Amino acid sequence: MNVVDKLYTEWAWRTKSGTPDYSNPEDKAILDKLINELGGESLINEASPNYDDYIKKVLNVDTIPQAQGTYKVPNGSGDMKVADSDMKAYQALFPANVGDQTVGPGELALYWLYQHQKNSVPSQDNRGGSEPDLQIGSIKTEVKSYGKHTGKITLGKFGDQKRNLTMLTVIFGIQALSSVLRLEENKKVIRPTSFTAKELVEAFEFYFKLKNSPGLLEASNQFELIRSIKEKVDFVDRVLEKPEDARDGASRLIGRIAKEKFKVKPGDGNYIASMTPNGDIHFFHIVLSKLEQDLLDKVSISAGEVKVDFMSIFG
Repeated sequence: MNVVDKLYTEWAWRTKSGTPDYSNPEDKAILDKLINELGGESLINEASPNYDDYIKKVLNVDTIPQAQGTYKVPNGSGDMKVADSDMKAYQALFPANVGDQTVGPGELALYWLYQHQKNSVPSQDNRGGSEPDLQIGSIKTEVKSYGKHTGKITLGKFGDQKRNLTMLTVIFGIQALSSVLRLEENKKVIRPTSFTAKELVEAFEFYFKLKNSPGLLEASNQFELIRSIKEKVDFVDRVLEKPEDARDGASRLIGRIAKEKFKVKPGDGNYIASMTPNGDIHFFHIVLSKLEQDLLDKVSISAGEVKVDFMSIFG
């Protein structure tokens, strides 16, 4: 009896009718409790086809072939090249065309290289959880297929970073308000989800003019609107730990956005494997302390997505 059958049998036994109905709130609550009791996400992963099953399906084999190359667990950032003898299977596995949206390009191929080489490095997938895609030996690795290892590469959207979005809204809002008060009708309105480094620095310049205005404190004591603006200025100053000038403020805010993305996946000290179909693989060792630098030329925001020059930061 497989895990799905076992789960259904236990679910049916606990329901009143013996024939559970997912649309029945009471039956659904029983199922949710049962899944948590039996391991939660790990149970769901167990019920899903594992990587070995997918490999057999893609390669149309009963026995998974052995990778001929020698693939070592990375120790810091660096390149790895797929052996010529493994390229045919690697390229067949690379697209991960198995009808499962939880498996991204490159994941099956990388898993196969490590798990099924002569001196196997025990590897497992972490689908369905908050962990990076693969556990390779002792390291956790998020697998990405960028098509390149250099230049700015898309890291993902940052719409869930409410505090950072609030600060961007404040910064660009102050700039927009200044433009309106000076009757600059043709001034471009910049969205907090799409801007250049130059535009962010310019917006921070308006922020510092307002922050350092000698009349701001006095006016905030008299007018509710000014008080509200001052509170927002103080909020940005507090969160960014009192930036020294416009460029410093812009760099700190960009750095916070990038760091939040890397914190989630792959996490501090873990890896991102940049995969290409031709067998060139680069491991980026993600060390969050390396983000404590001026990042304005290395991180950008466009259409709600964060783009990062991985190579210049992590090597």
